[in-house]
Amino acid sequence: MPRRDAHKFKAKDGRSTLAMKVILLVDDDAQILKVLQRALRPYAARWQVIAATDGRKAIEIARRMTVDVVVTDLMMPGRDGMEAIGEIRRAQPLTKIVAMTGGGFIASKEMLHVAELLGAHAVLGKPFELDKFISTIEGLLAMGDEGISNDCALAPSAQAPTERARDQEPR
Repeated sequence: MPRRDAHKFKAKDGRSTLAMKVILLVDDDAQILKVLQRALRPYAARWQVIAATDGRKAIEIARRMTVDVVVTDLMMPGRDGMEAIGEIRRAQPLTKIVAMTGGGFIASKEMLHVAELLGAHAVLGKPFELDKFISTIEGLLAMGDEGISNDCALAPSAQAPTERARDQEPR
């Protein structure tokens, strides 16, 4: 597997700069992928965004390159997000994972809880605000490889269970 600092990029003067972070978005809904990619466009200088349309493709990408954050839908045809979380956690234990799902409130809540048990660091119930999506990614990247930093109150998995449940209430 490539080293965690393998995503170096060069400034215009040719000097090496900070490591570019890789964000992998996984959803079988092309519209959702497009919206999420568009939301991350302002961060293109810092984040390389890759998209996959199912869990199988996400796992293949994670086996080929180091991924810093995976944002995956849970309910997809073929290999779903639950399987992808498990495989990616085994292949890249330092990768931060955000699980997201929509549908019925009760089913979504249960699925998001299972995703946390499988190793998701944060959960987002659809629909969610794009600001929350971006702040979740920023919070997870701020955690680094060591765990939760003092300035990372944004990672929902690090919140108390009652706060996570409140974040999942339908709007």
